[in-house]
Amino acid sequence: MSTLITWKHSTLTAKPFLCLSQQAELLVQRGLIVADLCQLEDFLRVNSYYRFSGYAREFQESPREQKNAFVRGITLDRIRDLMELDRQLRQLILEALERIEVTTRSAFAYESGKTYGEGAFYLEKENYLDKTPDLEIHLNKIRSQLMRSGQPAVARYRDGDNLSRVPICVAVETLSFGTLAKICQYLRDDHAVKATADSLSIQKTSFSDTLHAFSNLRNRCAHYGQLWNRSFDIAFKVLPKEKKKAPTFKHPGSYGGILVIRRWLRSFDQSSDWFGRVTDLLEINSEYREGILNPRMK
Repeated sequence: MSTLITWKHSTLTAKPFLCLSQQAELLVQRGLIVADLCQLEDFLRVNSYYRFSGYAREFQESPREQKNAFVRGITLDRIRDLMELDRQLRQLILEALERIEVTTRSAFAYESGKTYGEGAFYLEKENYLDKTPDLEIHLNKIRSQLMRSGQPAVARYRDGDNLSRVPICVAVETLSFGTLAKICQYLRDDHAVKATADSLSIQKTSFSDTLHAFSNLRNRCAHYGQLWNRSFDIAFKVLPKEKKKAPTFKHPGSYGGILVIRRWLRSFDQSSDWFGRVTDLLEINSEYREGILNPRMK
């Protein structure tokens, strides 16, 4: 029996707990085709029902209207193949973003150290634009990340709670990529940010916003988030010439991010075969490719 739960100003229906065998039986009752229930239970044991549902809902009649029956002929293998391709794409994206992140951290540490000197300029409120959202929270997050760091280099420059001597070359290896992206987005004097973009041969106008988008994409992939048939809250700024050469795709979605990653990697290494490997992966399954190019979540 479902239970009504009142939370804040909403009334939610709590679904009853289902053991693995009950979850498997429910999916089969809804029309999912499997070789046997044990196979489905084993799958659900390592892939939660909730994770599976993110993919499975695309094959149900109308999940938004609680019509959860599968359309005719949908098999577990079909959905499982899509999940495996998504896993491989996440790995490829994380591989590329690691290269981008490490290179960007190094370049920004060098350029900002040259521009602002040895002090912790990134902790000074006056160095940020007035429009910086949640500035105090941002500064406290920087302090927290530095204080929690177990790196000997941070301890060497700390004086108790005083972090004013921690240079950017040390801080940049400790701060999260999202925090670094926000520093770049809202510094009042953006000379070092522009110099960083120049040193990487990246377009200056969208540099900081792209770092923010990369951070969000990285987090989605690192936490095993779904890419197939999913749009993003933050859109990558794809250049007109990139759109012209690319297959038709819906924005914002994974493919826009893939195109921007390709551009950045090419600026670092013209010989990179990363985009070719992504393209080969998308060619394996036309249904998966379409869900990356033109996500349409039910």
